[in-house]
Amino acid sequence: MARKKKRSGRGLGHKETQVLHLKEFSQGKPNELSLNVLEQKAAAQDEPSRGAKWRLPSFRKGASTAGGKEKNLTAEKATKRNSAEVKPQPSERKTFLGADSQAEIARRKQRRRWYRRFSVALVAVVCIGAIGVGGYWAYQQYERLNTSVGVLREACELVKQSDETTVAIDKYFQDTFGDDTVSRAQELSAAIPDAKDQLESARVYAQKAESELDGSQRDKEAAQRALNAIAVREELLDVADQRMKEDVAAKQGIDAMNEAWSCIQEGNALLTQAATVVSDTTADNVAKSTEFTTSAQAQFSKAKECIAKAKGFYPAANFDASLAYVNKRIDATNEALASNAAILIQDKATAESHNDAYNRADQEAVEMAKALPKQFSQPVVDAYASATADLVSRYDSLRSDAASNDAYLREYLGQD
Repeated sequence: MARKKKRSGRGLGHKETQVLHLKEFSQGKPNELSLNVLEQKAAAQDEPSRGAKWRLPSFRKGASTAGGKEKNLTAEKATKRNSAEVKPQPSERKTFLGADSQAEIARRKQRRRWYRRFSVALVAVVCIGAIGVGGYWAYQQYERLNTSVGVLREACELVKQSDETTVAIDKYFQDTFGDDTVSRAQELSAAIPDAKDQLESARVYAQKAESELDGSQRDKEAAQRALNAIAVREELLDVADQRMKEDVAAKQGIDAMNEAWSCIQEGNALLTQAATVVSDTTADNVAKSTEFTTSAQAQFSKAKECIAKAKGFYPAANFDASLAYVNKRIDATNEALASNAAILIQDKATAESHNDAYNRADQEAVEMAKALPKQFSQPVVDAYASATADLVSRYDSLRSDAASNDAYLREYLGQD
């Protein structure tokens, strides 16, 4: 019975399908090749080999089986040798795809490559732009912060310049009263207006820095600390100026009282000499006694003037006891002079009367002297201490606040 010829199908064989990874039915995806496009090429190129593969060997009459095998083997070797000898160039190799299909695939690959390149370029441009914008913003912020910190640093420099006066005043207050107290206090008081001008300039810079330092809370606090340091120093200088004015007045009052006490001591010494000389009432002795008593009276009068001057310098002090004592000494000298005059004219009764009055005045002065303070200037010292107690407390508190603000700013600016 004759073998039916195998129908030349339009599809690929099983082997070709496995090798080429082709799908028989395409879904239209770009990486799938439809057999509808390639089937004719595949059939034209592969069917002969498939037919040769499955064709039954033909047996010629008169030919032995071994001869046929040898002939087939010889033909096969010749075919393989010819195939090895003549290899098609890459440009001459046949392909399953037609020119249109290859062109379409090439176009699709080209488009995919172009899309990939475009996407990469676009992403790169966007990233570079974002980095550039972010970098520029960061740079602007850095410059702005750096500029603001520079402005704050300038404010602190002006504060530091004003501190030349502030530090000198602080050192002045740590010293006790001396001969140069008045001149130093007046000189420092005269320097306060310039220091305040420097602080006012510093405030302008600090306010500018505060408006621009919108970064961390630490930056804002630094600007506020600078403003606080300026305000504290201004108030500190005001209090210091008041204290120094009190110092000047008190020192001048104390000096006047000390001078008054010196005059009182000199007058008392002269009165003692006058009383000693007049114990022998000769004319010469009475004359000498009168001279000593007159000099003593002049000293007491000078002491009274000094007390009045002290009262003018520091009116808050109580000078009543001091004035009463000096007045009593002046009264005693008047009685002594009257007694001496009566002795010279030999008016014994008048002389004794004034002498008794002198003794009473002298005794009263001695009792009054016991009530006087050990330091004759103590009334001024007491009044000064009372008047400056609040000022000293405020000054110390402001000084502490200024030190606290300064410590924060030094740490913020890296000056520790």
